[in-house]
Amino acid sequence: MKLEALLSEKTVVFFDRKAAKEKVIEELLQILWDHSSLKHENIPQEVIYSEFLMREKEQTTGIGEGFAFPHVRLNDLRGSYFLVAVCRNGIDFSSLDGLPVRFIILTIVPRLLPGILLSFRAAIVSLLMKPETQESMLNAGSHHELYEIIRSGNIDIDKVILAENIMRPSIGSVKSTMTLYEAARELHRHHVDSLPVFDENGNLAGKLSCHDLFAYRLPEFFNTLHSISFIKLMNPFEKYFEVDQSQKIGDLKLKQKMPIVKPDATIMEIIFKMTVENQELLYVVQDEKLLGIIDRFSIIDKILISNFDGAPS
Repeated sequence: MKLEALLSEKTVVFFDRKAAKEKVIEELLQILWDHSSLKHENIPQEVIYSEFLMREKEQTTGIGEGFAFPHVRLNDLRGSYFLVAVCRNGIDFSSLDGLPVRFIILTIVPRLLPGILLSFRAAIVSLLMKPETQESMLNAGSHHELYEIIRSGNIDIDKVILAENIMRPSIGSVKSTMTLYEAARELHRHHVDSLPVFDENGNLAGKLSCHDLFAYRLPEFFNTLHSISFIKLMNPFEKYFEVDQSQKIGDLKLKQKMPIVKPDATIMEIIFKMTVENQELLYVVQDEKLLGIIDRFSIIDKILISNFDGAPS
């Protein structure tokens, strides 16, 4: 199936008015309601809208890099419904990276068919991630032109769920030329346990974690101890918890092996790494470039929860 088969000229639209994201979702839902079979489903529009709001309250669907994916999965829904909105002026969507959203992909699918949501999302992203396509759509003069850009992309919808379908952008990073002190500030600023490290060429060089900062200046003999309960006073050791303001990340020998998958890794490969290999976070990498990350929430949110009948979206 081609991507354009799930859309129409009426469901590929411009949205240039400044509004709160809740209002944006409400108006886009109205467009989809008016120009699809959604209004013939046995689910009131206000119920669908409330589901969108509940989903946004759990976590923003503004994933970063100018994209937002508001979506709901509903019981007793027969069809699947999709809308693409181009926001030339940018919309504040409380995105993970804090940047305005230029492309909103709104989807409504049956709860027991999460694959169609992921497949549609993967197809539209594979098209819109091309800078020339984004530029063409942002400069298009009509809904017809927008639809034709999508149609001319000749994108197939893949039913196999791959890493590139469920990854999200990595929010934050550090450079190998930064000091450990600067890196610690970045970890604190983004409220994360680890960040990818990039070299001077923009290639992925490793990851720096809080563990690395903690272990950097601890004496080697600590590794042989089973307990430090015999140490009553920590004053002699306080210096080991001072973050070095001169040591460069690039000079640090990061012992942790990067948990990497390729963008075409299947969902089973991903779950294997997260369970059998006990990895909490996977980096999606192609040709030494970081494309995105997958965490356990990605699996729970996009795959597992959607398969429980009656569970919240």
